[in-house]
Amino acid sequence: MKSIPNIFGQYQEGDSFLHRLDPRTKIISLIILSGVVFFLVDITAYIVFTLLMVFVLKLGRVRWRSLWGSLRPLSWLFLLIFLLQLNTPAGLRTGLTVIYRLVLMLTLALVLTTTTPIFSLTMGLRKLLTPLDLFEQLGDKIAFMLTMALRFIPLTAEENQKINEAQRVRGVEPSPKNLPLLVYILLVNVLKKSEELAGAIESRGYRLYPRRTSLITLRFGYRDIVALLVVGVFSVGASL
Repeated sequence: MKSIPNIFGQYQEGDSFLHRLDPRTKIISLIILSGVVFFLVDITAYIVFTLLMVFVLKLGRVRWRSLWGSLRPLSWLFLLIFLLQLNTPAGLRTGLTVIYRLVLMLTLALVLTTTTPIFSLTMGLRKLLTPLDLFEQLGDKIAFMLTMALRFIPLTAEENQKINEAQRVRGVEPSPKNLPLLVYILLVNVLKKSEELAGAIESRGYRLYPRRTSLITLRFGYRDIVALLVVGVFSVGASL
């Protein structure tokens, strides 16, 4: 069976600088830098931000092949957005700008999910959303929901590949006319996985106690301080 392509939500083990950062640092940096993308106005700002992204990819040891494998399935979406922007006065320039901004934000998200295990990402989100726990543990619920959504992205891709290979074995080549059947089978399989996950969560008493503990203790280190300072200085400079 062919290997599952790297997509968002698929963690890659490593010992890079970004792998050792606190997940809260990476989440905060993702939010800040994603906001900075919308303040880029001239070609110089885009070049500087692109160089920063190349540096971040090197820090996380994210392979270009993995980046391309993650963005390639979204090429149809980029094309659709570009065609929609052609109706505006500055259609070509606007379309390219929107697509490039989207690529930058998706790259940031890829770096986060590639260098952060799901359980660490869950802990980071829970800590950042702690104030919302005053409303019936809302922060904990949101963190769990987001991390499970990320987990199901590679799971759905794996199910899709299994279905395609099963069809090829039976002499059925993928084609647009088989798309409704493929979607139906994929939806049924994913719903079965969801039921299994719900049963596993319930059997482990996930919501049995109002306050949950964890074996993982998150601590900010000097790397996190340096990373946040760099992101903060860059964000202020890009906004000026």
